[in-house]
Amino acid sequence: MNEHFWAVWIEDGGKPNQPYASHEAALARAKSLAQQTRKRVFILEAIEVVSAQVPDAPVTFDIAEVV
Repeated sequence: MNEHFWAVWIEDGGKPNQPYASHEAALARAKSLAQQTRKRVFILEAIEVVSAQVPDAPVTFDIAEVV
């Protein structure tokens, strides 16, 4: 089973810490943060593979969009 989610990350602003269940929600937050901070904001996309064979598989992120 795969879990799909998104996160936002502000350039030079630390690590992403809020998962979003939809791209639309992440995009809305990214646009808001870009206006507030005047920095580039990245939308990160992740697919977490949930498997009994690899219970602690790491989650990897790919850059899906830059706002």
